[in-house]
Amino acid sequence: MKKLLTISLMLAFSAMTFAQDGSTKQKKTPEDVAKRKTEKLAAQLELSDEQKEKVYELNLSAARDKQELNVEYKDKDDAERKEAADAARKDYNQSLKEILTEPQMRKYYELKASKR
Repeated sequence: MKKLLTISLMLAFSAMTFAQDGSTKQKKTPEDVAKRKTEKLAAQLELSDEQKEKVYELNLSAARDKQELNVEYKDKDDAERKEAADAARKDYNQSLKEILTEPQMRKYYELKASKR
């Protein structure tokens, strides 16, 4: 009987511990997302200071747009959400083309392809 009680208490405490883990995770702000993504691209593509500023602004805009899309399409079906995300990604890549040089853009696409 004591073993059963001990085991049930251990299970109860472990369940409470797992339940608390999700609530302590902070959501990243669009600024945090833009900064992290810009730093990563700057290192991978050897961006100039001017390019870093422009890429940061683009990433910040994209992160804010993504946040809005997540709210707007929260209750819509996956096909609509995917279509909106694809359109946003296409716009992002088009804007990025205007900032990066041709060799940098090739390397960017190579890096994206290697992730898949």
